[in-house]
Amino acid sequence: MSSIRKFKKQVRYACGDLAAETLVASYYINGFAREDAHRIICDVAALQTDTISKCKFYFDKTRRDFGNEAEYRKARRAYFKAAFGKLRENFRASMENIVKEMNKALPTEAKEANKAQ
Repeated sequence: MSSIRKFKKQVRYACGDLAAETLVASYYINGFAREDAHRIICDVAALQTDTISKCKFYFDKTRRDFGNEAEYRKARRAYFKAAFGKLRENFRASMENIVKEMNKALPTEAKEANKAQ
């Protein structure tokens, strides 16, 4: 179960970094929409809570449902791989949407300065 622990840590770090970047941008970039920053940080916190709460998966079959132990392990491994894959994909898509919202909150001058670098 170390992969669940690692995934939860990654979610916490990614969400914390994104919230920190939003907070820093709202204070140090002139023209950054602060009301949008508050909403974005709330969205990040909700995403973190929601994703971590969805990390519990249970395989609904038992060893007796399969012919032997190898088939059971193979099916169980495939189930968990698919479940975590879907959870990671949903998390990534949500993070992309939040980053797009952050980019919308940036003033035009800051966007042009970022492109020039």
